[in-house]
Amino acid sequence: MSDRAPDNAGMARQGTRNGRVARHGTAVAGVGWRTRWLAVALAALATHGGLWAASAPVQAEPPSVRVELLVDAAMDLHYARRWADAAARLRQAQALLPELPAGQERTRSLTIHIAYNLGCALALGGDNTAAIAALEQALGEGFGDLDHIEGDRDLDGLRATAGYKDLLKRARLREEAALLFELDRQKMRSADALSKGALFPFDFAAPATDGRAVRLRDLRGKVVLVDLWATWCAPCRSAIPGLVRLQDMRRARGLQVVGLAAEHGSGPDVTEGLQAFAREFRINYPVAAIDSTLLEQVPNLEGLPTVLLLDRTGKVRWRSTEHTTAAGLLDLVDRLLDEGKSVGSRGAPRDK
Repeated sequence: MSDRAPDNAGMARQGTRNGRVARHGTAVAGVGWRTRWLAVALAALATHGGLWAASAPVQAEPPSVRVELLVDAAMDLHYARRWADAAARLRQAQALLPELPAGQERTRSLTIHIAYNLGCALALGGDNTAAIAALEQALGEGFGDLDHIEGDRDLDGLRATAGYKDLLKRARLREEAALLFELDRQKMRSADALSKGALFPFDFAAPATDGRAVRLRDLRGKVVLVDLWATWCAPCRSAIPGLVRLQDMRRARGLQVVGLAAEHGSGPDVTEGLQAFAREFRINYPVAAIDSTLLEQVPNLEGLPTVLLLDRTGKVRWRSTEHTTAAGLLDLVDRLLDEGKSVGSRGAPRDK
């Protein structure tokens, strides 16, 4: 279940409640004291079996406020394990969506958010067919965080069904088609992006969260994507699902992603925090904490995240200067993989 309206990029998860995205109060954020009081009143009515129609002041509110209050009440019911009641509130919210301004991003986000959470409530209630239909609607409206769907424990009861497997298969195909479309758009712009030689010297060696050392010298013969990031950096977190997907897509051809995290502090607490983060985001590549001396190797470092692409000989051939899509990175990675085939076929060069 998601307490926030998801988008195509996938949202940074800043905490969990029983494995789900933690409550952030998005449904009633930014509204006045009167609306917040109504939210509390509606939640109390819902918890004690009250009917939506019983609250005349709520009925008098604008449709947008009523929708958000219904969604907030549904969240309370969900966490009270009253899934049928939660689904009923979400269906009431869906019925009000045509009254909201068409074409606005907030309306689209609410539509996705309601459909996804309705799917979760229905799945927990055992109505698998209706749950699949609701998830299909969320995907059709633009929900793109498939990794969240696959990791959401509210949907565990669906995973063995043919409908769920077909839904995920079609969603992955749409995702790949969209990625290839964006790739075509990026190709011309990235034609001259790779430098012909090393941009600057760079090396790293650090203990990864799994206890093993991750060293550049051990990765010679591979194309290496280094993500300089931090768990406290929101843009860094939002970029991770794309890097995970990129590693999956090009691992067999010789790509190795490495996440070097510039965390505050050091020691076991930092390591444990990174381990928990890696599990939550299903990171499929080595992650290691680093100190500021490693960042000093990067000239004119403007901030995080910064992505470096190294060819099979260990030379830095590209660095990010702004946010880059997974599609743009895929094109650059493919160019380095194709360029370095001869090096890769001979194996990693020996250090002299």
